[in-house]
This record gives sequence, structure tokens and C-alpha cells, in this order.
Amino acid sequence: MVTKGTGIELREREGLVLKGRRKGAAFQVSEFHRAPIERKSLAVHTQLGPAAVGLSGRDLILKYTRVPAVPDWQLGKLMEFEVQEIASQAGGGLASDYNLLPIPDEMTGEDTVLLALAKNDALDAAAEVLQAAKGSVEAFTPNSIAIYNAFLMAGPVTDEHTVLIAWVGESSIDLALVQGQSLLFARNVSGGLSVLDGAISQTFNVRQERARKIRTEVLNLDPAARGNYSSSQEEKVAHSVAAVAGQLQAALRSTLAFCQSQTNIQDLRLDRVLLCGPGAKIKGMDRYLAAGLGTRVEVWDPSNDIDTSLLADPSELLDAGPELPVALGLAMAPCFDDLYSIEILPEAVKRRRRFTQRTVFNIAAGVIAALYLLWHAYQSQGLSDELVTAKSRISGTLRRIENTNKAAEKLIESNAEKAEELRQLTEIAVPLHGLQRTYRALRRHLPSDLWITKIQTDRKEPTWQPEKKVAAGRLHSRRSQIPVIIYDGKGVAVSGHDIQATYQGFVTTMKADSDVPHLVPQADETGKFTFKGLVDYLYPVADPETTKAGGN
Repeated sequence: MVTKGTGIELREREGLVLKGRRKGAAFQVSEFHRAPIERKSLAVHTQLGPAAVGLSGRDLILKYTRVPAVPDWQLGKLMEFEVQEIASQAGGGLASDYNLLPIPDEMTGEDTVLLALAKNDALDAAAEVLQAAKGSVEAFTPNSIAIYNAFLMAGPVTDEHTVLIAWVGESSIDLALVQGQSLLFARNVSGGLSVLDGAISQTFNVRQERARKIRTEVLNLDPAARGNYSSSQEEKVAHSVAAVAGQLQAALRSTLAFCQSQTNIQDLRLDRVLLCGPGAKIKGMDRYLAAGLGTRVEVWDPSNDIDTSLLADPSELLDAGPELPVALGLAMAPCFDDLYSIEILPEAVKRRRRFTQRTVFNIAAGVIAALYLLWHAYQSQGLSDELVTAKSRISGTLRRIENTNKAAEKLIESNAEKAEELRQLTEIAVPLHGLQRTYRALRRHLPSDLWITKIQTDRKEPTWQPEKKVAAGRLHSRRSQIPVIIYDGKGVAVSGHDIQATYQGFVTTMKADSDVPHLVPQADETGKFTFKGLVDYLYPVADPETTKAGGN
């Protein structure tokens, strides 16, 4: 985890350098400098080191593409094809990066990809400015993404509000539309305060430098000041920019419409605008934009919400105030993994990262593999004799196991043959011996009021419980039929006793006879009294619970 970060916002004539470190969930600013750019070098009296640099204006292209929900590797292929197509139209080499917007399209289920592109020539020029100041570019990030990250860490975030963050710079306007903590839309618009400087320069026939100074010191855009300006010069300057100042309002209004077309959120309502950048320091700019947008506009100064305890003199940072968000967001991004990331890398940085992230590890892996092979070869020489001995021992064990297996197979075949013999003997024994035993029991217990009309052998499905068959030693499956003895009889109350009581006494004595292991009696009285009995000599009497259940 990276704990330190440096963010640099490069402008036409100066740069803002902000360094800091992560401390828990907070970010501490350790250095801040407003450094002029002299002879294509950032005149800063400190060691810059690797830094994240902001991108805006004509050097940057932000494009939105809708894609279905696909794996990351397939999304990478789609974006690579998109970049190649744009590069062929632009006629030059482009560096790019992309990221998904946090909110997918609920109607189509598609994701929206924010693709950021910049020309390699512009990136190389910015890298040269840092190299001259003994620094290097770690990554380029759009200013609109930087102010969004700064808003998440040091802004007035509310879950229910939709906020437009507007960075009004010297030559561009960077915008981020945020709903709660989710980024809905980001864009950059060329122009910025330079349109006001142009109007002042033309009206008063002064150079751009003088026009910029007049805009900074005199211009008042507050609609409430009209007709009540503090001086005639202030009134003249305000009138000189009246025709072009509306472009700033239009840039903000169009952002909401563009977002609706990109995200399909048609009921999007803007709750407030946070104004930052050099434009936030112009007198009355917030009230001028509020009048044109019809919503609340506030100047956002994050200097009061960040830790400046490491600064020996925080006055320069506090003076920058609303100009801090870009440099602040750039410095914070590498220190917090949950911030939104878009990093456009120059080719030199790509090669360096590829070397450190892949090549170095591949070389190290190759060295480790070679050392392991040498060690393994040395160890193998000592293990060779042991392996030969182990092979001989295992071969002997294998032969014994094979002999045991063959003996077991023969025993299984013998058991199967004996089981078949037992089945055949059972088929014979039950009809013969069982019929004789049943006949003798009937002779012993049949009362004078009952007589047997028919006795025979038959085959029936067993009524035993299937879960009892193994414990009871059953020889047949539930689906096979077994031999049983069935007898039919009739009865007449010739002795004067109740025929039902006489029958019940007969059933009781038959069940108590040890020669009748299992009896299922059934009586029926349809005019004449008849009864039927079934004797099952294969019933599993070894299980007392089963015998009890079946002897009803």
C-alpha cells in the first residue's frame, strides 16, 4: 500500500505542487508550493520525485461507451479496439485508460465506460517540465477525476444530493457530476476564464497579462451589483464581459443534459453546485452562476477540511483555498484504494511498470527455478539408492496384495454359489416341510366349529420392512417373491359358542405354536363364516421388533 503521494496541477504559467501522506483514514498535507514555470521547468525548491499530473483542456478527450456486462479481459479488448479506432482518426499516438462508472443502466443492464485519451506529444511535454525539476510522471489523471476524488475525501458529501463540482480554470472548465458518492458524469470544456480575459483585452486594448490582472482585481459578476458598482471602472469591466460570461453558465447547464443522455437518468435533478478553481476567486462568480442555473452555488474551499499540521507555514495553502482540489485529489489517489482511478501512462512509464511488475519478477522466478533445479539434482543423487530399495519393497507388497485380492475374489464367487444353493434349497424346503408342519398344527388346534376347505403352497411378495432385511439375515430382496402356505376354512357354531370367539381362540393358539413361525389370519363373515390363514416360514423372527410388527 502506497502511503505517500504527490499531485501537480500544471497550468500555462505556473504549477501547484501538493505532497501528503496517509494517516489512518485521513490525509496529511506535508508540502504545498505555487511554483512558476520558467524555461519549460517547474521552479520549485524541493525534490519532486514521482508525481501524478492533472490533464485538462485540448490535451484530453473524455469519451463514454456503453458495453454489456462482460469479463475484465473482454472489456480490455473492446477498449483497445476503441482506442485504435480513435487514434486512426486523430492521426497520432494516443495514451489511454478507462474505468466503469459506478451506476449501471437499470433499464438495459449495460455498463458505462469512461474512456480517457491524451496525445503522447502533450504527455511528453508535461513530462519534460517535471524532469527539468528533477521529478518524474507516475501517471496522468483528468482534472475532473481529481476533483471528484478530492470531494470524496474532503468535500461536503451527502448520500441524497446530486452535486455538480465545477472547476473553472484559466483555459478550461472541468466538471464532475456526483450523486451521493457515485460519479455520474465527468467532462472538460475548453475556454474557462480566458474568454473573459479576451473580452477585457479587446475592450480596453490591453495585453493578456494586463487583462488577467484587471479580471482578478476589478471584475465583479454579482447580478445584485448591477447599477450599484463601487466604481465606474468596475462597471466598465463588468459590461465588457457580459456578452461572453454566459458561456460559463452554458457549460454547466449542458453538463446535466449530457449526463442524462449518457446514463439514461431522465429524472436527474441538480441540488447544488460546488465552485472551485481560479474562477471561484472572482467576485460574485458564485451568485452569477446561481442566477443562470437556478440552483444553489457555493464556493468550495477544502483547505479547512484537511490536516495541515505537518506544514511549518500553512498560509500559502490557505491562500490557495478553492484552487486546491485538483492537486489534492491527485496526491490522494495513490494512497487510497477505494478512490476512483484513471491513470493515463506515457510509454516510458508503461515500460518501466512492465519491467518492475513483470520482467523483474520473471527474472527472479527464473533464478529461483535454476537454484531449485540444482538443489533438486543434488538431493536426487542421495535419494536414488533409497528409491531403488523402496521400489523393491513396494513390489513385494504389491504381489502380496494381488494374491490376497485373488483369494478374496474366489471366496466371493464361492459365497455366491452357496447363496444360490441355499436359495434353491429354500424353494424346495418351504413347500414340503412347511406344508407338513402347518398341517400338524391345524390338527392340534382346529376346534370342532371350524374346518379346513383348502390348503396349498403359493408365492407372495414379503411384507417385511426393507431396513430390517440386513440385520435379520434375509436371503431375498423386497421385490422377489417367497414361498408361503395358504389355507382356507369355514365355520359354523355347532357347539353353541360364538363363532368369532371360537375363531379368535384358534388364532391365538396357532400364533403361540412354535411350529408356526409367522401367521397372518383373516376372517370374513358374508352370510357364512369363512377365514383364511397365511404362514410365512421365511419371516425374520430373529428381529423381535420385526416379529412384533408382523405378528398382528
